[in-house]
Amino acid sequence: MKKVNITVVAIIILSIVLIAFDHNHENKKTQNSTVPVGYKLVWNDEFDTNMNNWIVTTNNWENAPIDNGSVLLTANYLSVQDYISRVQVESKYSFQYGYIEARGRLSYVYGVSNDLWLMPADGGSSPEMDILERPGKIDWCLHSLMYDNGVWDSNYAHGGYECSITNDGQYHIFGMLWEPDKIVFYVDGVEKWRAQDTWVSHFNVPMHIDMALCSDINVGCKYQGMGDATNPNDLPTNFAVDYVRVYQK
Repeated sequence: MKKVNITVVAIIILSIVLIAFDHNHENKKTQNSTVPVGYKLVWNDEFDTNMNNWIVTTNNWENAPIDNGSVLLTANYLSVQDYISRVQVESKYSFQYGYIEARGRLSYVYGVSNDLWLMPADGGSSPEMDILERPGKIDWCLHSLMYDNGVWDSNYAHGGYECSITNDGQYHIFGMLWEPDKIVFYVDGVEKWRAQDTWVSHFNVPMHIDMALCSDINVGCKYQGMGDATNPNDLPTNFAVDYVRVYQK
């Protein structure tokens, strides 16, 4: 009987384990995905190595490090004189219509806002689609929002699932289906809100993706009075984003 090369066997076993781990990890990442039938991946960032797909618009890249396959949008306490700490990144990629999905773990520090938006690719301030906002004052809840020329269509989620998940320290999947005749918002594969039919036609321009975390220990990162002061002892904190993916028909 021939001797078995123990080293070769060990390598084979380790390879099988690693493949199984990667497969299980990916299944966990997408277990609550809501990708519509007939849609295919056209752009994504898995945050494995760098932030080359993004432009930083506030503070600096030190506030958006890559760690273990996630980008950590981080608010740090700087000083009394420099009390605003925030980071916002804007995708170099833009698109019109499709399904966008992000997997993230929210910061639940009071006064800190977590944000995932779509903004016009031409640099304009409207229309705007907010896939998620977790305002600093309403520290236990999420809401989605649509804005165009001073008019708001919004889902303020003050009860139920959107509130209960924000303090659990877990990753969740936030999605939005954007088609010419409908706009639908999802959390963990469950539809939470859809835009009024009369609003959908307002949102027909190419958009880029913005992600942000904002903290201001004096006056809060204000959104229509929903900001509040952050205790500097609660910083640093981060909004961790595992991936952003865009699908189209």
